[in-house]
Amino acid sequence: MPSLRADGAARVPPSAHHPAGRHFPSGARPGTNPRRVDMPDFQRLWAEQAARAHEENQARRDRVLAHEDLAKALTQPPYAISDPRRWSGWIPPRTDPPQVCGPSCGKHHNPCNWTQHRARINDSPIRAQLVEIAAEALRRETQPALDEVEP
Repeated sequence: MPSLRADGAARVPPSAHHPAGRHFPSGARPGTNPRRVDMPDFQRLWAEQAARAHEENQARRDRVLAHEDLAKALTQPPYAISDPRRWSGWIPPRTDPPQVCGPSCGKHHNPCNWTQHRARINDSPIRAQLVEIAAEALRRETQPALDEVEP
């Protein structure tokens, strides 16, 4: 006879047909994976990379906004942001994420030539504009003496 828990639900004793009664190798229990890497390591790594990306974006933003003509270029099409100070400094990635054709990839009824799996170059005009502006700001910062030399 099953016993009742405090919430009134019946407690079923472990059996071979119940997950709590099965034998699991190496002491593993349902819902655990002994080969899985600790999630806190991934969380720490993600947090470090996010912080580094934020710092890089802030440095890029500060470099661009230090030059009035480059800041004004952010307001021109195709990006055309209303206020250059609203730009976070982020530039879209060089490649778009690869497309995956699904679980039946390579099967005889769904042939795949693997072109979907290659990362496509991001040819967005907005990305091109932001890269050009950021590159010019970096050039001005790293080579200020060359700009001041008179021919």
